[in-house]
Amino acid sequence: MWSFLRNHSVSSLLISLCVLSLIVQSITGYLNYNTQQQQHHQPTISYLEYAGGSDYWETVFENFEGEFISLAAYVMLTSFVVEKGAKESRKPGQKHIPYEQEEQQEERHKAQSGKASNRTERMHEPWRWLYEHSLFLAFLLLFLASFVGHALVGVQSYNSTELEHGQPAVSLWSYVSDPFFWLQSTRNWQAGFLSTGLLAAFSIFFRERNSPVSKGLEQSNEETGEEKG
Repeated sequence: MWSFLRNHSVSSLLISLCVLSLIVQSITGYLNYNTQQQQHHQPTISYLEYAGGSDYWETVFENFEGEFISLAAYVMLTSFVVEKGAKESRKPGQKHIPYEQEEQQEERHKAQSGKASNRTERMHEPWRWLYEHSLFLAFLLLFLASFVGHALVGVQSYNSTELEHGQPAVSLWSYVSDPFFWLQSTRNWQAGFLSTGLLAAFSIFFRERNSPVSKGLEQSNEETGEEKG
């Protein structure tokens, strides 16, 4: 157990911080919700009711949307375009290796070593294609799941508020088509896109000693990626 945590300490710590943030958000959100209810002379609810309710999870899914869509975009964009001087970028002018050339390299390696050069050589379509784009697809699926979750719990929260004001409930499609839904989504997307874009831009000029996310202290701002030249 300790060996696993040590070997995966970055993800373990970040996920732990995420869980801690969710707990703090649920507590502060619960206190704020009941304060609002009291001010409007409405009944209060228990913490468990709030933590399992649509008001809480709507905001959670909104936040997840912004992070996952920006990471999916970052992974995909870095396979096509470049950021000169950034740590996590291909060098300007660096071309993609065609599938045919890659397969020829694998065949030569296999002939010399007598074994497969990597796991993709043993894969067949469509599994190979899925594996080659699995990082992007993973973040895309997480974004879609968050988007659907936002829509499902959001319409519940919206209808609850509408009924309190004597207004009729709306359908899921009507809610998703409403500007209010897209206001909630896009205000989180912009933060995700900005922070991810700044990570690429800041890695050109700034350094963090011993961090793989940063270029080496001796590298110039013009050098792209890890290698010099």
